[in-house]
Amino acid sequence: MDYSDEVTDGPWTAVISGEGGSAFVVTYQWDGTEEGLHLEPNTVGGCFVTGFGGYMGRGLPMPFYLDIPGARTTNATGVSEDAEFEDITFTIVIGNQIDEFYCKSLGGYYYSLDGEEEPDKYYRVMVRFEVDPGNRTYYSKDGRLYISEDDTLYDEIFYDLEDFEEPSGTMESPDEEAADDTEASDITDDADTSSAGDTEGADNTDAAGDADISSNDI
Repeated sequence: MDYSDEVTDGPWTAVISGEGGSAFVVTYQWDGTEEGLHLEPNTVGGCFVTGFGGYMGRGLPMPFYLDIPGARTTNATGVSEDAEFEDITFTIVIGNQIDEFYCKSLGGYYYSLDGEEEPDKYYRVMVRFEVDPGNRTYYSKDGRLYISEDDTLYDEIFYDLEDFEEPSGTMESPDEEAADDTEASDITDDADTSSAGDTEGADNTDAAGDADISSNDI
């Protein structure tokens, strides 16, 4: 089926089929409420939802992702070891009509874009699943999503705190990066200057040696 038209309906953005009968959702924008942590789309833009993520047009991959306004993701190396955390868990309900779930690293570390170069509070975003028993493609166990065909765990998802790496560093601000580049440049310049001095000294020594030889010959 050809999915080619994009539509926004409330917190959802979806791609609908050319015939307009079905759709797959690609973005969910959280409104910050407790109720908004429960995701169960049945119809979007008047179309029956059959997937989370999918392929648009001639095969453009469009993975499903969560959008938390005013925040962005980072990895463990970008999180301060002294940071405070707030845990947020989304529950995605997979109805019996869902035949595809496609995402890339759903959940993880988030930090607020509040103007701070080094935020002192981060959000650990996790995702849990509830799958309708009538779904033939997927099933859930202990909140995790499995593929029914071969009982494979869908591992592109942060399900629990155990899926997170321990914070191991602090974010480097643009000013600090520029300072590091300048320092590295100064070191290189010093090395070049020293090398040039050594070469010049060697040339002078050679010249003096030639002069001594000429004197002895005379």
